[in-house]
Amino acid sequence: MVHKKKPDGSGQVMTTRGIRVFGATSRKEFFYPILKELFENIDGLSIKEIKSRIYNQFKDSFNDVDMSILRHGSPRWSKNIDWTNYDLRNECLISYNKTTKKYIITDEGIDCYKRSLIKKP
Repeated sequence: MVHKKKPDGSGQVMTTRGIRVFGATSRKEFFYPILKELFENIDGLSIKEIKSRIYNQFKDSFNDVDMSILRHGSPRWSKNIDWTNYDLRNECLISYNKTTKKYIITDEGIDCYKRSLIKKP
């Protein structure tokens, strides 16, 4: 992928697949809050419940880029939570129960979350 800065000084970067926008909350920022929510709700949460809880935690820190509406009609922060869930599933830290339509934290996810608590002062 080729990256070139846009000449307008916007901070955006042109790529071969369109424009990459900087300034949004990193999806990595959602990693431990999602694990925490699932740890505290061991029976699981739907994606709608996860997004609602994470939005309530971050709403005061979201900027215009986070709140911008993407082509498919949802805000950028929502897409980033979807990607974080995807990453957490790929790392086997959460799983999706198709019967209940809820995400649950796995044993590996519980261990990861507990280790994150030890690192914090």
